[in-house]
Amino acid sequence: MSGPSTTDAAAAEFLRQFGGLSFPQVGSDFSRTREEFALDLLRSVVEEGRFVDWDALIGQHFVPIGDHARGREFIGLDATGEMYVAADWVGRLGAGIYGPESLLLG
Repeated sequence: MSGPSTTDAAAAEFLRQFGGLSFPQVGSDFSRTREEFALDLLRSVVEEGRFVDWDALIGQHFVPIGDHARGREFIGLDATGEMYVAADWVGRLGAGIYGPESLLLG
């Protein structure tokens, strides 16, 4: 299991490249996202305590990198680049390009 420093570095690099991007739910069919989301640490950092609980739930450390579904769910990233979405549950979205692709396509 990866520790906080490795995960934080992976999240910092991801946010350096993609932070600030937001995807509103606009358009129709394939020209829109399934749910609005934003890759912005400030939109999810207030939930850091919940991320600690979610870490324990899945046995993997991941940190907040954004929000999903207008703040009803939160996006996290672990040290391997695996992306998660979490609310009252935790779901794995995929690593690399597959995480954002899952958010875009639903």
